[in-house]
Amino acid sequence: MKKLLLVAALASAMASASVVAENIPAKLDWSQRVELGSLVSGVISKVHVAEGQKVKSGAALVSFDRRSFNADVKRAAAVADRAKLAEEEALLDAERNEELYERTVISDRELKLSQIDSRNAQAEAAIARAELLRARIDLERATVRSPFAGTVVAVNAAKGQAVVNGLQSLPLVTVVDSSTMLAVAEIDAASAAKLAIGDAVKLEVRGQVIDAAVKSIGMEANANGKYALRIGFSPEDTMRAGEAATIQLP
Repeated sequence: MKKLLLVAALASAMASASVVAENIPAKLDWSQRVELGSLVSGVISKVHVAEGQKVKSGAALVSFDRRSFNADVKRAAAVADRAKLAEEEALLDAERNEELYERTVISDRELKLSQIDSRNAQAEAAIARAELLRARIDLERATVRSPFAGTVVAVNAAKGQAVVNGLQSLPLVTVVDSSTMLAVAEIDAASAAKLAIGDAVKLEVRGQVIDAAVKSIGMEANANGKYALRIGFSPEDTMRAGEAATIQLP
C-alpha cells in the first residue's frame, strides 16, 4: 500500500513539474506598429494628437500649412486649362488642314506639320493634367492621417516645425493597432514541434487568464538555440507593450 502511495505521489509530482515546464515567460508587444513620416516638405501648422490617444482610421495626426499647396493646385489647374485650350485649337487646325489637303490647297508637308503640332499639344495637355494630379495629391499629403484605428504611442512633431521630405530622421507620429496584441516568447525545438499556428493557448497577464492563439512559430533558432513564439490575443485597454506575461502551453 505504501509503495502504491509513493508511486502515485511521484506521478503527481512529475505531472506538476510538467505543467510548470510548459509555463513560458513572455512579454507583450504590439501586433502592428507604423511609424508615419511625411511625403511632402512644409511647416507643421497643427499636431492633432498626443501620446496615448486613441484614433480612428483616417484621423488627422499632423497638418502642414496648406497655403503653398493650395497655390500649387491653382497654378497647375490654370496650366492644365491653358494646355487644354491649346490642344483643342491644335486639333481644329489639324482637322481644317486635312480638309484643305483633300482639296489640294496645302502640301503634304504642311499637313504633317499640323498633325505633329496637334500631337505635341495633346502631349503637353497630358503633362499638365499629370502635374495637376500631383499637386492635388501633395495637398492631400499635407495632412498625415492614421492608416488604421489604434493608439498613438509616440509624437515627434510640433507646431512650427519645418519638415524636409527625405531628410526627416524621426517619424512624426507612431501608431499601433491596440485592438490585438502579441505575447512574444522563446521556446525550444521540442515545444515548437508540438505547436501549430491557430492552436488555442492560455495567457496570464496581471494574474488574469486570457484566451489566446498561436500566431507564428519561428523556423530559425536564435543565438540561444531558441525559437520565437508569438501568441495573439485581444487585450484590455490598459495593457502596454513590454509587460510581463506567461504563456500556458497545452
